[in-house]
Amino acid sequence: MIEQLTADLPEVYQPIYGHPALSTHVSRTCSDRLEHIVRVHDNLRSLLGRPLNVLDLGCAQGFFCFNLAERGANVHGVDYLDKNIALCNAIAHSHPQLSVSFEVGRVEDAIERLEPGRYDLVLGLSIFHHIIHEKGVEAVKRLLERAAALSGALVVELALREEPLYWGPSQPEDPRTLLDTIAFFHEFARHATHLAPIPRPLFVASNRYWILGDEVCSFESWSKDPHALGYGTHEGSRRYFFGVNSIAKIYLFHHPREAHNKAEFKREIQFLQNPPAETRAPELIA
Repeated sequence: MIEQLTADLPEVYQPIYGHPALSTHVSRTCSDRLEHIVRVHDNLRSLLGRPLNVLDLGCAQGFFCFNLAERGANVHGVDYLDKNIALCNAIAHSHPQLSVSFEVGRVEDAIERLEPGRYDLVLGLSIFHHIIHEKGVEAVKRLLERAAALSGALVVELALREEPLYWGPSQPEDPRTLLDTIAFFHEFARHATHLAPIPRPLFVASNRYWILGDEVCSFESWSKDPHALGYGTHEGSRRYFFGVNSIAKIYLFHHPREAHNKAEFKREIQFLQNPPAETRAPELIA
C-alpha cells in the first residue's frame, strides 16, 4: 500500500519514513535540516521538561513529523495535497507507537485556527514563498506574527529573492523583514535545495524564548535599546532580551551600523572573557 501511495505522488520531496528503498530519488534528503531542527526541539524539551507539541505546516510526506515523534513529540502535520496526507496516514498506521496525526488543509487556515499555547514548536519549511507570491509579503508577516503570538517557537525556512524561479521577484529583499514583528529571531543555518544553487536560510523565532545553539532561555521582556536613556541610539540594529538570570543580545551586522556593531561586539566579548579582577561582570554563556 505504501509503495503504491508513494508511486502516486507527483513528487517524492522527502524521504519516506521507514522505507529507505522508496527514498533513493527524493528531491531533498532533509537530514541536514533535521539535525538543526532536532537540536532546537531537544533543547526546548529540556527547558520545558516534557514532550513537545509540534505543528508541521506543509508537512509533505511527513519526514519531520515522524522523526520528531520518534523523539517523543506529539506532532500534527498539515498539507494541502491529499496524496501526501494519504501516505502520511498509511505510514502512521504502520507505526502506532508514534504520536502523530495529519490533515489536508492550507497553511493559512491552520494558522488562523491556532489556539493559544496549543503548540510548543511550529515548523514552516519552504512554504511561505508560495503564499507571498499569491497574497503578498504583508499577509505572510501577519501569519508569522500570529503563529509566534500563539505558540512557543517557530522554525521557518525562507526562500530568497535571488532564486531564479517564477516566484522570486515577489519575495522581500531581506527575508528577516518577514520576522521583524516577532521579538526574537535568528538565522541558525543555511541549506541547499534541489531548485537552485543558493542555500536557503533557516530561522528560529519566538516571543517567549531566545534560542542560540544549545542555549535556550525564557525572557520576560525585551527592548531595542540597552536602557531607558538609549533613545534609539542603535537605530533598531540591536535587540536585548531580559530573563531572570540571563541577558541575550542580538547585534545586526547587515545594517548601516554594521562596522560599529562589529567593533562593539568584539570588544564586549574580549572584556567578558577576561574582566579585571576587581570588576563584577556577567559570565559569558556563549
